[in-house]
Amino acid sequence: MKNLLTTIKLTLLATFFASTFIYAPINVQAQGLKPPEPTTSQVKDGDLKNNPIIKWIEFFINVLSVTILAGGSVMIAWAGIQYMTARDNAQNVQAAKEKIWNVIIGLLAYFFLYA
Repeated sequence: MKNLLTTIKLTLLATFFASTFIYAPINVQAQGLKPPEPTTSQVKDGDLKNNPIIKWIEFFINVLSVTILAGGSVMIAWAGIQYMTARDNAQNVQAAKEKIWNVIIGLLAYFFLYA
């Protein structure tokens, strides 16, 4: 039973990462975020707003933020399902609670690093 759960978890994790890297650019562009277009003009010293490298960094940070938020939401939902199906098994209840707290701490840590 434990090997089956491990296999299911690894399959879900692999599916999540595969779908994130395949569909994230499409979804992000569909929501109005477009990759910055390269500029042909000279960039003035100290003018970071028009720097194409800075624009790409901002774009990838936005994609990373969407991915982390979606992953956190999926993990909280997964832990909620685990919590609901635990019934009287205290070990599974504790594991689900720990998973929820770990996701919350991870999301807070990411957003404090981002800010």
